Amino acid sequence: MHLPSRAEAIKLLEEHVKDEYQRYHARMVATAMEGYARLFGENGDLWYIAVLFHDLDFEEHPHSHPRESLSWFKEWGYPEELI
Repeated sequence: MHLPSRAEAIKLLEEHVKDEYQRYHARMVATAMEGYARLFGENGDLWYIAVLFHDLDFEEHPHSHPRESLSWFKEWGYPEELI
């Protein structure tokens, strides 16, 4: 299992989240949570990417959100900590 790079994560965000405000929101909240991760001695990249993805499937699957993205993450081989 592997954590996607930030570049890969941003690409996925742009593929699945078309609304510019929602992409901005995801990036801003991810940046804030990365700060908390570092404050608590946790993995900043993991927290950033997990939060960046928090609404990844919402536009495409609003009634089954977040089940779809959780399935994707398993298919893509992402670590359980992210899922």
